[in-house]
Amino acid sequence: MIYIYLMGFCVILTFQMKLITKTFSLLWCANILYFFNSYCINVFFKNKTTIKVKQILLVLAIFLSIGLSAQSETAFFNAFKSADVTTIESYLEDNIDFCLFEDQQIMNKKAAMTKLKNFLASHTITNVEVMHKGASKDKSSQYKVAKITTSKNTFRVFVYAAGAIGTKTVKEIRIDNF
Repeated sequence: MIYIYLMGFCVILTFQMKLITKTFSLLWCANILYFFNSYCINVFFKNKTTIKVKQILLVLAIFLSIGLSAQSETAFFNAFKSADVTTIESYLEDNIDFCLFEDQQIMNKKAAMTKLKNFLASHTITNVEVMHKGASKDKSSQYKVAKITTSKNTFRVFVYAAGAIGTKTVKEIRIDNF
């Protein structure tokens, strides 16, 4: 039971510290759990039980870290669907390459959000579907291509981020006709 509380503590701290990348949050949780297991639990259990517990905790830490990064991506595109510009803004870097149809500019976050607010106000989004995604070989950047269906048209949205899509990682947004 104490392991469940400790995992919850790790997840809460991960969110508080904004450790969104899969690898770092996985290593961070695993190290805390290993430390706790090595110095506290070995006193109470024999080695066979401890090995099984370590294996279970490692698998749980892997699944939790994968889930955390997937939630960030889902939250970002759900914010598009609900026209939640405050949430979208939290994902953007201070300067962003913003392209709305053929008008591409590097601008500050505030100017990009003004253009995006105008776009979302004039197009009611009914569906968002991630069509394609990819990452660089070293996982230092990734992109997502989504199909956004509105009441009038269908648009293609390209999102480029440094690392996983998370707080202040989105460097580029392109919106084009599909």
